Amino acid sequence: MITASAFDFCRAPMESEVFVYVDDQVIQITGGQSQPAVSWINNLDQVVWISNDPVTFVDRIHLWENGSSVMITDNGLVPKLNNLGEIAFTGPDEGPWNAWLWRDGEIIQVTDEGFAPAAFNDWGEMTSLCAPIPETDICLMRRIRTGEADFDGHIDLKDAAAFQNCYTGPGDFDGTVGGFDRLCDCRFLDIDHDRDVDRDDYALFATAMTGPE
Repeated sequence: MITASAFDFCRAPMESEVFVYVDDQVIQITGGQSQPAVSWINNLDQVVWISNDPVTFVDRIHLWENGSSVMITDNGLVPKLNNLGEIAFTGPDEGPWNAWLWRDGEIIQVTDEGFAPAAFNDWGEMTSLCAPIPETDICLMRRIRTGEADFDGHIDLKDAAAFQNCYTGPGDFDGTVGGFDRLCDCRFLDIDHDRDVDRDDYALFATAMTGPE
């Protein structure tokens, strides 16, 4: 599936609509909104975009999935969507701008003195500018390694199966023998941060198990 915005700049004010291309069809997913644009899509076939309130000129963020759309917030912009179905965005639309996160229907403020999320990955981690202009810093919001592999809010047998698949045994980082310096998705099961997934991590994992929700 592909998403795109179409614009008519010959009208004043400019008009636009958001479309998706799926199964050899182009489907318009917006209507009755003011200047919808800047759409973003993920592997779950969800689409986010912004529209503009013609009275207050404040941007609103919308989410489309399964043929219907909802407004996530009436005061936000620059939405980014990951493959967990989470939305990172900048808000409020009047300063000071900060990075916010929409997750499972809840809106969470991430930064106190930051701007738009610069990048947002499928582990729910985010980079953003986090200091007032002109001397800006770059901040990284990292996920804490608890033994949770599928990020569903609890540590259960699904995570245990992932732990088994990720098990490497002890690594050696003295520069001469082996080592596992690229754990990729398995890095969240390296709970002790020593760049391997071994018995030390399993001891921490077993203690942290909560069972299904």
